[in-house]
Amino acid sequence: MSEVRTKGIYILGVGAQTASLIDLVEALNQPIAGLIHYQEGRTGEFVLGYPIVGSNDQLFDTENLNGDQFALSMGDNDIRMSVGDEIRRLGGKIPTFVHPAAMVSRHAFLEEGVIVQAHSTIGPNATVGRDVNIGYNTVLSHDATVEPGCLLAANVVVGAYTTLRQRVFVGASSTIVSKRGLTVGKGALIGAG
Repeated sequence: MSEVRTKGIYILGVGAQTASLIDLVEALNQPIAGLIHYQEGRTGEFVLGYPIVGSNDQLFDTENLNGDQFALSMGDNDIRMSVGDEIRRLGGKIPTFVHPAAMVSRHAFLEEGVIVQAHSTIGPNATVGRDVNIGYNTVLSHDATVEPGCLLAANVVVGAYTTLRQRVFVGASSTIVSKRGLTVGKGALIGAG
């Protein structure tokens, strides 16, 4: 990657979630500066009209990301969290992206790096930790907590007073019923449906 970077959002992790993240960033009218692939050798290829401008290794060889902004499209929770931590360590920023067609209570709390896709709802007193990815049509009920690094696929319902510990993966169309004190353990995998 060149030392002089273009202004805009860099999307890291060219894979299965990249297209939906491009759609989200476009829906927010944010410029996309380019894509960064985890492997070298893909530079110059295009995804939905946006160029792959470099690799993770090239990016992390930079001593300072100077406040550049990034969106993380990795589906693997451990990778997403480690890449996010490295970006922050180098001075980069990972904003929160909430689709305009999502509904987030003004009484909810979202940390940095959260992705909320279209038609999702986050209720009052809900807390969403850094680098959480919330898929399409997902509901996070009031007073629920999702700790950092989780991924909630499309059509998930997380009931009120439920806590998802760090790096939980919840598969598509799963429902976690409301119950005070219900906790899903760190790194758990809940299958689709």
